[in-house]
This record gives sequence, structure tokens and C-alpha cells, in this order.
Amino acid sequence: MESETTQRPNVTRPAWTLGIILSLALPVSAQDLNARLLEAAKKQDAAQIEKLLKQGANPNTKDKNGRTALMWAASMKSTEGVRALLAKGANVNAKDKTGWTALMSAARNGQTDAVLALLKGGADANMKDNNGWTALMSGAASGRADVLGALLDGRANVNAKDKNGWTALIVAASSGYQDSALALLKRGADANARDKDGNTALSLARKYNYSAVVAVLTTFSAATQQEIARKPIPQTAADASAAKPGTPSSIPSPSSASSPSSTSSPSPPGSAALVSPAQQNLNQQLLDAAQMGDTANVQNLLQKGADVNGRGAFGNTPLMYAALTGHADTARLLLDRGALVNARGNTGRTALIEAAVEGYADTARLLLEKGAEVNAKDDGGWTALFWAAFSQRTDVVRVLLEKGADVNARNKYEDTPLIRAAYRGDIATVKVLLEKGADLNAKDNTGKTALIEASEEGHAEVVGALLDKGADLSIHDRDGNTALSLAEKHNYANVIALLKKSETIRENSVKGSAATDKPEISPAKTTNPPSLPTATPALDKNAQGQAYFRMGLNMRMIETWWSRTSDVASGWALSLHRDLQRTAAPSDLVTLASQAQAYLKSQPKQGLSAAPRLIHDLRARLDQFCNAHPENKFFYAAGGFTYQLTLLSEALETPAKAPVKVGDTRREILPLATTMTEQCLVTEHCKDLALIYFSEAASILKKPELAAADGTALLNDAHEIEKALEGEDH
Repeated sequence: MESETTQRPNVTRPAWTLGIILSLALPVSAQDLNARLLEAAKKQDAAQIEKLLKQGANPNTKDKNGRTALMWAASMKSTEGVRALLAKGANVNAKDKTGWTALMSAARNGQTDAVLALLKGGADANMKDNNGWTALMSGAASGRADVLGALLDGRANVNAKDKNGWTALIVAASSGYQDSALALLKRGADANARDKDGNTALSLARKYNYSAVVAVLTTFSAATQQEIARKPIPQTAADASAAKPGTPSSIPSPSSASSPSSTSSPSPPGSAALVSPAQQNLNQQLLDAAQMGDTANVQNLLQKGADVNGRGAFGNTPLMYAALTGHADTARLLLDRGALVNARGNTGRTALIEAAVEGYADTARLLLEKGAEVNAKDDGGWTALFWAAFSQRTDVVRVLLEKGADVNARNKYEDTPLIRAAYRGDIATVKVLLEKGADLNAKDNTGKTALIEASEEGHAEVVGALLDKGADLSIHDRDGNTALSLAEKHNYANVIALLKKSETIRENSVKGSAATDKPEISPAKTTNPPSLPTATPALDKNAQGQAYFRMGLNMRMIETWWSRTSDVASGWALSLHRDLQRTAAPSDLVTLASQAQAYLKSQPKQGLSAAPRLIHDLRARLDQFCNAHPENKFFYAAGGFTYQLTLLSEALETPAKAPVKVGDTRREILPLATTMTEQCLVTEHCKDLALIYFSEAASILKKPELAAADGTALLNDAHEIEKALEGEDH
């Protein structure tokens, strides 16, 4: 064959062979066009999308996960690309392997214009994915109220539920988006809807400490929503004549209840009287003047007959408005003219609670002197002291305690003011509460104490104060976590040291020793000042980012696998060691990585006794080094995040073999998902190569329930991110 080819280099092929070649080439060309169309959609290149469509690219082409070009364009702020694809016949309601649609993608990524274009193109706003997730739920997870408005205008079912019973309102509340929650409530969302576990939007907002969402939801109680839904009642002459100045006004126009200064909130149940328009106007002026602290005008309006106890938005009185804006002089005048000091708004809040939330100590003191109930609770069981502690209003906390506030009051979730203050890391308030006898070891309904909350959040100063008062280290929450285990989980070195030191002292005290020994500290202390860097050739910007990504990735793999396959973990430690040398890391950190590599390699002979502490110290010191370099901090975090995506995908696809549990891993990385996407967007190199994969992973992680197909998609995202950011480990 070789000689024949040499002798006849210019043989003319028969026409039929050219026909075969051309016929075989056509499908390849079409495949290439389709692949390029998907890439253009991912890169937001509308001009290229139009060009490829004109050349014959299939507008309904899909990638291996079933995602169409329309889905990619919809999620990537390419509205012109969306329109071009729709004009060429793209299936607007096509689904990927998880049941996701282009409308869901656009909604999840907050692309309002794309949502509008898709709806105009015939998108079904009520389609569901494999878990029952709708576009409205996706929009709720984006935090964009305008997206929700567009979907609701497109006839989205505001109270649709997924397989877990989640509604769009529950999604918004559990994500901390108060504007979205408010938008949904205004359009008829059921605030009392429960998921399969019995959670409501309000209970989840409270669980995750989204105070602004809690305020919105408690304001829009079920009664409020019912009133908002009613049509205004026509006012008769008899009704108008029945209303007299000085009597409590009820509310004639529920439709405007969303305005903070409106008088159109629902009246108390059973009240049917309506006031005249003139009286309404007078009462409204009084509410506005009280909120502004215009004391002279308040006095003038009262003389004209404005109702001192008239109700405004959400059932608030003029006194409540004066209290929440801290106008003590105005509040005093209102009280002197008969304002009810313990009147409650629709959520059960009193004027004292309003002053406590906003931190107005002088106003709170005045209200208490005038007979305010210091331990009155709102509908959530929160007292003024609760709100002051949670809102970090230490001066108000002191005033309330001086006037007899119950330092150990509990709300519906068995929280105490101390637990809330510890969670917020408010050392000043914690000390005041402890001085007044707060129960150190009180547990909430999840079994968490103040010490556990402070340890989990990394508030070392609060942890120290609680330990000094004798907080119990051995208490565990209902998931089996202790203060120490949670601090170790999050690698809070200072908190860990405090807890271990206290534990050692108490153990020695029990044994009758002097109890002055310090806890054992490994040779590589995280508190050591950085030592001189090792000599290494300088890396360019891209190479540095790649090295930091690999360090985050390798550290996470070491932590996951050292106890299972220490020889493999040793290899990752070696890679980490090399990158530390390349990045001119401090010599003590390089040495620590070398020690970990050697120890893990020799593990079969020596056992694992020292590994946990060694790896913990390596992580703590590595965090300290990498986080001190803002320009590469993102890449380091991205490396760890990417491997966690891989672990989660394995747990979803083969749960019996995976080294982690779906729930734990998801809870750990869910808060990072949006942050990673946002940081990638503003990070050179990442935006062009990996943004779409971070964005898709964030969208998947926001789903209330994940399936095996989601695991496949997450694994693909992880591989693509790794390919884009890791580079080569030379």
C-alpha cells in the first residue's frame, strides 16, 4: 500500500466517491453548527446566534444534559439571543433532563427581559420540573421582585406547590428576600401554606434569622390578606354620619394596605364602622405627623379632632409610629392626650417593642414610665427584650432589664435573649444579660445553647465570656453537634483553642490538679507570625490563580479521604506542597504540608492517631495564608467549592458509596453557591471560562429537592469549572 500511494499521489477520485464524502461531511458540519450555537448562547453572543441560525443551526439543539440553546441564552442575559431563537422556531417549553425550562432558567437568574420575551413567545408559566418546581419558584429564589411580577402577570399560579409542598413564598422567605416575599403576598400568596414537614414561610424565615422577612410576613397576617382581597365596601350616608371625631377609626380601602403610612389596613375583627373621608384625612395627617416627630402639628391635629388611637398601616397607632422613629416628645404628647400605651398592631407589637427594635432607649424609658408592659409579647412570642437583644440595642436592653424585663423569656421557638445575642456576636449585650442572671445553658427547640450558637458562628469573644461564666461544653444539639464539633467543622481556630483550653482546665479541676495546664498545641501554630517565604520563581497572574484553585481543591480532597485512602491523600498533600512552594508560601506552612504528606504516606505502619490534628492545623494555616491574598482568595475558595460539588453529585448518584451525605453537604455549600457566581462574574479569567457553570450549579442547588439527574449535572459543572480554572500541575 505504501509504494502504491507513492507512485500515484495525484489520483483523481471517481465522482461517486466525492458524493459519499460530501454526504458524510454534511452531518458533521451540522453538528459543528449546533455545537457552536450552544457555545454562542453560553457566551451571550446574540450576533453569533443569529449568524449560526441563518447558516442552518438547529434552534432546538441540545447538549448532553438536554439543555437547549434557548435555555442557555435565557439564563445568560442574552434577550436578543432569546428573541432570535424564538423567531427561528425554538421550542419555548422544551425541558432538559431535570425538567428545567428556559423560563425557569431566566427566572432563576433574574433576567426580567428574557422572562417577558419567553412569555410573549408562548412560555407556560406553570410548567413544573421533575421535582414540581415552577418558574415562579425559580424567580423567588433569584430575589428579583420584578421577575415575579412579570411571571404573575403571565398567569403564574402564586400558590403552586412542588413535591415537598414548597411554594414561591416559602422559597423567597427561606432565601431571605423580603421584597420578593412582599410582592408575592400582595398578589395573594398564602402565608399559612405548609410544606410536608409542617414549615411555613414564617417559620423558615425565623429559623434562618431573616428578621426583615419575618417583619414582612408577620405584618401580612392571614387576616390582613383576607382584608386585602376584599373589595372596598361602598360608604353610605348613614355610615358617614356615624363616624365621629375622637373615636377609633376603621379602614375603608384595603387595597392600599401596603403603604407604610396608609390608613387602609384592616380594622380589628368585628369592627364594621366606617369614618368619613374628612376624618380619614385628619387621622392620616396625625399618623404622618407622629412618624415625622412634628409635635406641634400633632397637637394641632388632635385639637381638630384627629383620633389619638386611630389605626394606620398594619394596625399601627400614632404612638407606635412615634416610638419606632424615636420621637420621645411626640410620644409624650400622645400619651398625655390618651394614647393607649399597650395597644397592639396586627402582628402583636406594642409601641415599646417598636422602640426596642429600633434602639430608642429614651423613648422606651418614657413608655415604661407611662405603664408599658415590659414583658408583653408579639405574635411570635418575642418581647421587647428579645428584639433589643437580637437587634444589638444594648442601651435598650439595659433600660428594659432595669424595669423588670424577664431575662430568660422564651419565644415560640424556645429561644432566649441570650441565645439570640450570642448568635449575633454582640458581646456587650451578652455581658449585660449574663450580669442579670441569664440562663447560660438554656436550649432552643433545636437543642442549641448560647455557647453552641456563638461557637458555630465563630464569635470568639462571646465564647470566652460564656465559658468564663461556666457554660456547659458537653451539651449537644438535636443533631448531635457540640460547640467544639461545630467550631472544628468551620475551622475557627481561636474558638477551638478557647473551648479546648476550658475543657482541659475543667478536666484537671475534677482530678484535683492545679488546672493551669494549657491545651496541647501542635508545632505548627496558626497564631505564629508568618515566616520568610521560600525562594521560588514568580508566577504570572493566571498561574497564581490556578495554583490557589488547586490548593483549595487538594485541601478539600485531603480532608475528605485521609481516613479512607491515606496513600492517595498523601499524593494530594504532595501536590499541595508543590503549589505552596510555587506561590512563595511561608516556610512554616510549606513544612506543615510536607509533614502531612510524609505522615499520610507512612500511615499503614503508624496508624492515624496524629492525623486529625495535623490536617486541622494544615487547614487553619492554609486558610490564613490564602485569605490574606484578596486577588487569589476567590480561586482558593472555588477549588474547595468545586470538589464539594463533586462529592454532592456522587452522593446523589450513588448514596451508598459516597463519603458524604446529601443533606449535610448541600447545607454546607448552598450559601456559597450564589457568592461564587457573583465573584466569578467580577473575576478576570473566571467570567469567560467558568461563569455559566457556577451559575448553573447555583440554580440546581437552590432546588428544594435534588435527584440523581441533578447529580449528573452538578458533576458536569464541577468538571467544567475544574477544567477552566485548575490549569496543569507541573
